[in-house]
Amino acid sequence: MTTRRPGIRPCAILTRPAGQADGLAAALRASGIDVLTFPLLDIAPQSDDGQLGALDDALANLCAYALVVFVSPNAVTHTLQRLGRAWPASVPVAVVGPGSAAALAEAGIAAPTHAVIVPPGGAQARFDSESLLAQLDLPAYAGRHVLLVRGGGGRELLADTLRAHGARLDVVSAYTRRAPAPGNAAWQALDDLLASATRCAWVLTSSEATRHLASLVAARYDAATQARIYGADCFTSHARIANAARAAGFDRITQCAAGDDNLLAALQSWADPIQAKHDDR
Repeated sequence: MTTRRPGIRPCAILTRPAGQADGLAAALRASGIDVLTFPLLDIAPQSDDGQLGALDDALANLCAYALVVFVSPNAVTHTLQRLGRAWPASVPVAVVGPGSAAALAEAGIAAPTHAVIVPPGGAQARFDSESLLAQLDLPAYAGRHVLLVRGGGGRELLADTLRAHGARLDVVSAYTRRAPAPGNAAWQALDDLLASATRCAWVLTSSEATRHLASLVAARYDAATQARIYGADCFTSHARIANAARAAGFDRITQCAAGDDNLLAALQSWADPIQAKHDDR
């Protein structure tokens, strides 16, 4: 068996909010792939009094809703923390993807005691607003109260479509998102990686974060370093994110199926020949 020499392991740059890529990072390291965490979004509980008041009012009247829609695991987590009691079994829930469904399940909100609507999985699965809307019986919500829980901003497709079908929609914000300014340590770690011969790959899981990366890169680096950044491999899990990466300047983009297992498999496939090449030396 060949012992891997230090300095030759490929590196994945993870850009999710701090603490939200720990499982993927551990799996990558176990596969012989180094990890640099470089968060491009910050997530925090909602602090605006008006927004919190609207959220509390909605939670106080949960049983009035024919459906509650969560756009993300963050929406689930921050809402349940605010709720502070068991979710009523009579109130169905809809989520965009398996991460949100898992967050609900951790709180005991899952079949058979609760109705949870989630887009189906599989090799061709797409976990987005369009896929969730395809699972909803939209005409059934005409004239009925529906609650949409999200962060600040985001796409309007869910809200617009529900309203277009006559739903009496309430939209509340349970958390905030912002584009952070990386600290000195994060910049130094990225600068050191870019100055080395290490093969690296960016893992981009948000269009908003990808656009923020482009603005940071343009402000900090010269043309040669930008070319190195955008010449690296890039992995995404949705066509919309891939388009944002392409617009930023990446041209070696791999779009894989949604979910960390698929990202891990794609990154392992990318890293295998790099690792094998060095093992043969």
